[in-house]
Amino acid sequence: MKNNIFSLFDSLPDTGIFVVSEREHKILFFNSFAVSAVPSLHQGALCEEIFGCRCCDRCPLTGTDEAECGKFVSFSSPIASPADVTISKIMWDDSIPAYLFVFSKHIASEQEIVAQNDKNYMYEALAKVYPLCLSVNLSENTYNYIQYKDYMLQDINHDSGSYDELIERVLPTIQSDQQFFFGERFTRRSLLGAFEKGKKEVYEEFRQRGDDGVYRWASFRVMRVEDVQRNDVRAIIFVRIIDEQKKIEMQLKTLLDATQQNMQGFVARCRILPDNVELIEASNKFYEYFTSSPDEYKTSLFPRIPPEQRKAFFGNFYSLAQAEEQISYTFRDRTPTKGDVWVQIDASCIGRDDEGYPLYHGVLTDITHIVKLQKQLEESVDELKSKNSELEEFYHTIIIGVAKFVDDENHTLIFANENFYEITGYTAEEFKSNFGDSAKGMIFPKDLEGLRFSSVPGEVFSNRCRVVKKDGSVMWVRMDASLTGEMYGEHAVYYAFYTNIDKQVEQERDMLRQQYFSSLITSSIAGGTAISRVETERPILYVGESLLDFLGYTAEEFASKYKGKLVNLVMPDDCEESKKRYEEQLANGDYYELEYKVKKSDDSIIWVMEKGRKSTDDNGDPINISVILDITDRKLQQAQLLRKSQTDMLTGIYNRSFLQEDVNAYLDLQMNKHSSALVILDLDNFKQVNDTYGHLEGDAVLKEVAQLLKSNFRDTDVVGRIGGDEFVVFMKWVDNQETVEQRVERVRSSIEEKFKGKYTPAVTASIGVAYMPDISTSYKELLQVADVALYLVKDETKNAWKVLNLLPENAEDEKESE
Repeated sequence: MKNNIFSLFDSLPDTGIFVVSEREHKILFFNSFAVSAVPSLHQGALCEEIFGCRCCDRCPLTGTDEAECGKFVSFSSPIASPADVTISKIMWDDSIPAYLFVFSKHIASEQEIVAQNDKNYMYEALAKVYPLCLSVNLSENTYNYIQYKDYMLQDINHDSGSYDELIERVLPTIQSDQQFFFGERFTRRSLLGAFEKGKKEVYEEFRQRGDDGVYRWASFRVMRVEDVQRNDVRAIIFVRIIDEQKKIEMQLKTLLDATQQNMQGFVARCRILPDNVELIEASNKFYEYFTSSPDEYKTSLFPRIPPEQRKAFFGNFYSLAQAEEQISYTFRDRTPTKGDVWVQIDASCIGRDDEGYPLYHGVLTDITHIVKLQKQLEESVDELKSKNSELEEFYHTIIIGVAKFVDDENHTLIFANENFYEITGYTAEEFKSNFGDSAKGMIFPKDLEGLRFSSVPGEVFSNRCRVVKKDGSVMWVRMDASLTGEMYGEHAVYYAFYTNIDKQVEQERDMLRQQYFSSLITSSIAGGTAISRVETERPILYVGESLLDFLGYTAEEFASKYKGKLVNLVMPDDCEESKKRYEEQLANGDYYELEYKVKKSDDSIIWVMEKGRKSTDDNGDPINISVILDITDRKLQQAQLLRKSQTDMLTGIYNRSFLQEDVNAYLDLQMNKHSSALVILDLDNFKQVNDTYGHLEGDAVLKEVAQLLKSNFRDTDVVGRIGGDEFVVFMKWVDNQETVEQRVERVRSSIEEKFKGKYTPAVTASIGVAYMPDISTSYKELLQVADVALYLVKDETKNAWKVLNLLPENAEDEKESE
C-alpha cells in the first residue's frame, strides 16, 4: 500500500492524502500537501479538528454499519472545498485496519461523477494533470473517456467503445516511423502481457498529429487499477502534450555537448582504491591539456603526489568514495604548455566495479586564475595594513563574507567584513558577545568534527558546513580558505571566504529524495522471498507468492521442478561456485549473499541475487530467511562498463591499454608456436585537416580509418587506436610475410582512394610493420621495431609501407639525431 501511495500521490500537486487507524484513530501517514492544508495533522488531530465539523453519518470514523467497509464514501469538508473528501477502508502494512482519506482542491463535479462511477479514488487527482484520460477494461475490450479537456486530437464521436478499434483510430495519428512501436506497446495483448508480468505501469512518448495537422510530442501513461469488487484487468490511460519539455531536453543536451567540447579537461571515469585513484578513461582534451603522453597517467590520476603524502591523500578520497559522496578537491599539477597550474576536480559516483570499488565520473577545471586572484587579494591586504580606512572600504565591497582568523583552538576571529556578519544575522558586537570572537562559534555543532584544514601555506581548501544564524535558522555555506605566512602572536593566520550555498544543497537534497522514492518503487518490482534450512542445499520450508509469480510457476510446478531445494534454482554452471560461497559466508557470520543465473518458466535466463540471514524457527532450529531479486539489468550494465573500458571512445575500436594486454597475453601463451606481425599506421597530413577543416572533420577521418582497418584485416586480427592519428593492428597466426604485405598494401591503397581529392594536402597513410617469426618477443619490442619501420617510411617518402624483421643497429640513435 505504501508504494502505491508514494508512486501515485506524493509528487502530485494539490492532492492530499492521509491514513487513520481504525481502532485508535491514530494518524499513520500523510503527504506534504495534506499537512500544508491541515497543519494539525502533525499533532495527530482528527474529525472536528481537521474538518471543522462532524463529517457525515457514513464516515467510517463515526458510522457503525460494517456493511459499508471496503466501499468508498464522500462528504463535504472546508479544507477540500469545492470538492468532497473520498474515504476507503484499507489494510495498512498488510496488517493494520485503517481508513484512507483523499482530497483535492481543484476537482470539478463532472470529474467527481466519473470517478465515483469507476469506483477508483485516484482518477480525480491524476486527471487534473492530464487533459486526456480514459478508463479501459482490458478483459472486456472496452473503454470510456474520463476527461477530454483541450486535447489536440478530438475524438468526440467515440466517447466509449471497443479498445481495439480505438487503437486502430489512434495509430494513423502517430508519426509513421513510430507507429509500429506504438502498436506493439499499447495493444490489448501487449498491455495484458505486461500486467501479467507484474508491471503496474507502461509509459512511452510519441509524436502525434493533432486536428490542426501539426505533430507534437505526447506522453502515454497506462496504469493498472486494482478493483476490489471485480477480477477484470482494468487500467487508466493518461495522455498529455510534452512538446515544451522535449524542446528543453534538446536544448539541455545541446548545451551539455557544447560544454564538453569546450572544457579544458574531462575525466570520463576513474576507480578509487584505498591507496590510489586510477584513471580508467579520459577525453582527448584532458590529455592535450594536462600531459604530453597518456602514459604519465597510466598508474594514477595523481601521478605526482609525493610518496610520504600518498597514504593520507588517497585515504581521504577513499573515505568519501566509500560513502559515495560528491568529491570536490583542489590541487596543483604540471602541464606541458602552461607549467604549474591549479586544478579543481568535481566528481560524482556512478556505481561500483566487479570488485566493489567505487567508480567516479568527474570534470577537471583549470582554476589558476582564481587562485592568482586570491593570492593578489592576500598581497593587497598586506600592503593595505597601514591604511585602515581604505582596507575597511575594500572588504566591505566584496560580495561574499571574508574573515581572518588565527590557527588556534577556537579559531579566534581578528577581522571580518560586513557581509560575513550579514550571513550570520549578528552585528559585530552581538557576534563577540555570543561567541567571544570564535569563528567556530557560529558553526553547527555536528559539523565541527568534519571540518578539514590544510597546514600547507598557500594551499587553498574548502569546507561545506552549516552556520546557525541569529534567528535560529540554519544556512549552508562553503568556506574557501588558505593558511598565509602572516603571524598573530605565536599562531599562523587563515584567510577565509564564505559563500551561501543553501540553494545548491537543497537541489542536491531534492535529487537524493527523488532517487530514494525511485528506489522505493523499483526495489519491489521483481523478486520474491523464501525460508529454508541452513544446509548447503537449503531445503525449502516456505516459498512466497511473489517468488512464484516472479519465476512464473504455480506452487505445484515449483515443487516439482526444484525438488524442494533452493540450491536447485541455480543454473548448473554456477552451482558449485554458489555452494562454495554459501558455505564460506555462513561459516563467518549469519548473513550470506549469492549471485547466480536462473531459468524462468518461459525458458528465459536471468541473473538474480539471493540475500539471506540466519534465524531460528518456533522450535529453535536454525533457518534462513531469504529474498531473491532480479539483477539482470545491473549485470548487463557491468558488462557494458567492461566493454567501454576496453574500447576507444571516438572510433569504437580497442584502446591502447587493452591492445597491449591482449597482445602480451597472446604472446605469452603462443611463444614460438605461431608467427605474428604488428602493424603501426600513422596518417600523413592529418594535422592540416584539423587546422583547416576543424576537429569535427578530423574526428570523422579517424572513424573512417578505423572502419577501413577493420574491413581490410581479418576477424582474428586485433585493431586498436593508441592515440592521436596512430593505429595499431596485431595479426595472429600469420602464414608468411607475403600475407602481411598484401594486407598492408590493401589498407594503404584503400585509405588513399577514400580521401583522394577530399583534402589539401591529401590524407594518406605511412605504415611500419614488425614481422619476426623466429623470435619470442613482447608487445613493447614489436612496437619498437614497427615504429622504426614507420620512421623510415616517413623519412623517405610517406604514403608507403616497410617491413622489418629485426631492430636495425643504431636505429634509435639515428632517429634521435634527426
